[in-house]
Amino acid sequence: MNKHQRAKIKATILTQIESLTEETQSPESAAQTKLRLERLGTALKRIEADNYGECFKCGTPIQMSQLLGFPETMLCTDCLNQPGEQI
Repeated sequence: MNKHQRAKIKATILTQIESLTEETQSPESAAQTKLRLERLGTALKRIEADNYGECFKCGTPIQMSQLLGFPETMLCTDCLNQPGEQI
């Protein structure tokens, strides 16, 4: 992942964090939002540590389209589609 792509993903994450923190939520969805915010924060840390964008399971690069849609993902599409796997 190049510097431009990394900056684009970081901006996407920051926008999603801002959006999630501004939403009014029911108690039921608050737990899900908290978890997503934690995952987005972890993704930001991985970008800064320069270990972002590789699948935690198989080590292959995660597609940019997948990262833009779900920047907190830690698995590539192939690993994510295996039974029992989650983002």
